[in-house]
Formats: sequence, C-alpha cells, structure tokens
Amino acid sequence: MTNFQIKSLFLLFAISYLLLAASSVSAVLLPNPLGPGSNIFTFIDRFLDLLFTFGLPLAVIMILWSALQFLTSGGNPQKIQSAKNTLLYTMVGFGILLLSKGIIKFICNFFGASCP
Repeated sequence: MTNFQIKSLFLLFAISYLLLAASSVSAVLLPNPLGPGSNIFTFIDRFLDLLFTFGLPLAVIMILWSALQFLTSGGNPQKIQSAKNTLLYTMVGFGILLLSKGIIKFICNFFGASCP
C-alpha cells in the first residue's frame, strides 16, 4: 500500500467513527442557572441592581472627593481643572447608571420579552 492509500483509509475510518459517535450521542438538558423562567434580561437586571448597590454610594464619594479637591486647590488652575474633571466624569457615570435601567426596559420591550 502506498502512503496516499494509507492516509485515505485512515481518513475514511476517522470520518465514519465520528459519524457513528455523533449519531449515538443524546441531548443533555442543562438546568437554567438563573432559575426557572429566567432569561438574559433578568440576568442583566440583576447585574444592574448590583451596580446600583455599589455605584450610587461610589458616586456620592466621588462628588465629595471633587469638592475636597476644589477646596484644597488653593487657586491652582491644574488642581481646579482636575476637580472639574473628577466631577464631570462622576456625573457622566452617574447618568449612565441611572439610564441603564431604562435602557434595559426599552430593549426588553423592543424584543417583546417579559421584563423583570
């Protein structure tokens, strides 16, 4: 037998083995880790609840940090700009956090899924 014939024969056996093995495999039913009746929107809603739990107090702390930066700047333009940037980024993050619940509700209703 030539090298080509051996490779062809091996490939034929490998393909037939895979086809036979695939036909004998049955489906495995995995339980939903989110609980019965849950979907991706429920998972996102729970994740956003967690973000709210940590994000809102963090936003308050960052606003207070920005105020402290303003108070201790001593008229230095770079420190004042740093305090303004801290406040701006905190407000942008806070706004995104507040809008996130509304966005997920909008997307959920758009796809016609049951919203949490």
